[in-house]
Amino acid sequence: MKTFRYPDAFPLEDAGLHNALKNQLGLDKKPSLDRVKKIFKKYAGWEAYATLYLWKSLELTS
Repeated sequence: MKTFRYPDAFPLEDAGLHNALKNQLGLDKKPSLDRVKKIFKKYAGWEAYATLYLWKSLELTS
């Protein structure tokens, strides 16, 4: 993900990513790894960008 040279970099087990998905999707608990993979299928090749936006959403809810 460094300097966007890897737009498909995907920190699947990142706690921040899971918290952001929980918040954005209105879930009661963090999503499972399988659910995260399923959600990110539509972002294939652009996972790093989607992750950055999700991380940014955590700042907005703090």
